[in-house]
Amino acid sequence: MNDTRRMDSLKNNVHLPLPEMVFLIGMGRSGTTLLTNILNLHDEVVATPENEFIINFHNTFRNKDFKKNKVIEEFVDLLQYKYSKTVSFWKPDKGLLNSIMEMEDSQKTYENVCKLVYLHYPFAEHKQKVKLIIDKNPVYSIYIKDLKKLYPRAKFIVLVRDYRDNIISRKRYSDPKSSLYKLAASWNYFYDVIKKDSMGISNDIIYIKYENLVEQPEKELKTLCSFLGIRYHKKLLSFQDLSKKIKSHFKNQVTQKVFDKITNMHENLEKEINTNRVNAFKNEMEIKDLKLLDQICKTNAKLFNYKSSDNSNLELSFLEKVNYFISYFYVKLYYKSRPFINRFPLKFKLIKE
Repeated sequence: MNDTRRMDSLKNNVHLPLPEMVFLIGMGRSGTTLLTNILNLHDEVVATPENEFIINFHNTFRNKDFKKNKVIEEFVDLLQYKYSKTVSFWKPDKGLLNSIMEMEDSQKTYENVCKLVYLHYPFAEHKQKVKLIIDKNPVYSIYIKDLKKLYPRAKFIVLVRDYRDNIISRKRYSDPKSSLYKLAASWNYFYDVIKKDSMGISNDIIYIKYENLVEQPEKELKTLCSFLGIRYHKKLLSFQDLSKKIKSHFKNQVTQKVFDKITNMHENLEKEINTNRVNAFKNEMEIKDLKLLDQICKTNAKLFNYKSSDNSNLELSFLEKVNYFISYFYVKLYYKSRPFINRFPLKFKLIKE
């Protein structure tokens, strides 16, 4: 799409009511990237991978006057930096500055300017009338209240995956040095927080189990589309080519080492949906580890109808209880500190790439 057609397309979105926000959350390695690529095939949806700018920029820009060109230029300039340890594969295209300038002054709020950032996601350029922006950020699981305050009409999609398969995947790709106690603690903590912070917004939140998504994708996607208020299309399951394009596009955005790691993590995105990794724990996890995880995660496992690997009523030993308590405390302290750190001026959080 040339620059003129690109600007015309975005102007349509600028002057129409801007799209509503949807946040895709849940513990990482639960199918969030798969669902993001699926939903991005919908003509009325822009679904983006991780880029934590909303939370990181909030304290710096929430009270600034976006009717001033200097503020707009500062905002757009800072988007080109790295401001989080999370690997982000995209930055808004160069037309963002002009699109913000084109907005009516009455629309120039922090909330609306952030929406324009998503509309400048590189793979959104051909979409004429976007109704929904879906921001996939697992860590936003701990920011439900903040995001709901920023966008009162926002909806939330929560991905859930069997704690044992999830921990196997995270141990292999994300946190190889972490103990089972810490991996289980973070799985529990995320869903403890989601349960607590989503109380009172039951109409705006939906839980999708990874196992159901890969075993009955059409059924699950129809339910999800109904929740989102968009029509289901069979083409959503033909996401493989898009996955290849995304990988090709972002190859030059990160180092070769990071690219190789992420490619390995998401190698199945170029294949048809399959159940190869459902119940992988049965062949890949030792019995003693399964029994430990069954006890540590049993409360949330029961909530999501995951059956334990062992039906006996084993109790954790004193040492196991202490190890888990310390791990959960560490995880909780880490995530509790993040909102405090986000209050620091943005210039102190910029990371040199």
